[in-house]
Amino acid sequence: MVQKNITKPADLAGKKVGIVAFGGAHEVSLVLALKEWNVPRQSVTLLASGPAANRLLALSSGAMDATLLAPPETGEAARMGLRTLAHMTDLKAAAFPMNVIATRRSFLEKNRDVVKRFLQAYSEGTHQFMTNKQKALALYNQRLKQKDASVVEETYKYFASTFSFPPRVSHEGMRIAIEMLAQTDPTAKLDPNVSKYVDERLLDELEREGLFKRLSEKN
Repeated sequence: MVQKNITKPADLAGKKVGIVAFGGAHEVSLVLALKEWNVPRQSVTLLASGPAANRLLALSSGAMDATLLAPPETGEAARMGLRTLAHMTDLKAAAFPMNVIATRRSFLEKNRDVVKRFLQAYSEGTHQFMTNKQKALALYNQRLKQKDASVVEETYKYFASTFSFPPRVSHEGMRIAIEMLAQTDPTAKLDPNVSKYVDERLLDELEREGLFKRLSEKN
């Protein structure tokens, strides 16, 4: 989300952009987006500005020129007349794995059945969230404590489309992550082979057993 005078990514050069904090997903997202837009990272001033509500206030008051927001703040920003410069999900940078399920290799080998049952439960929950809108809206109403039904609907519409089902990690996104880590720390011994970091054997098993097909057929 940006000020009205910013109409294209190139306009971000020389501007102040608010993020939650340095070293987190916000900074990574923005750096990847700037790279995709061919906007030099050094041309943009990043400001660690805390929670979304703080950044929205700073953006609306003109204290910053742009920031990354998600629903429900995006809807509020639009109602304030601020401009949507880009949807991050439309960019190649969206393949970057922001949220993953991780475990130690030793735990996986010793507790294989536990991990498999967890993945099954997670898959079922994800599928319900994506396909059972009324149940998802009820959950959002409980968690967000938001009285405006349109805000809850807007939030669900945005996030329901961002989940992966089956819940697999983008290999292209992992390659981007490995490249970024290598650039950040040239001394790090990183294997460019994505399969070293992504283990989908249990998901493959669940797929062969028909879990994802059964869930999809319930719709």
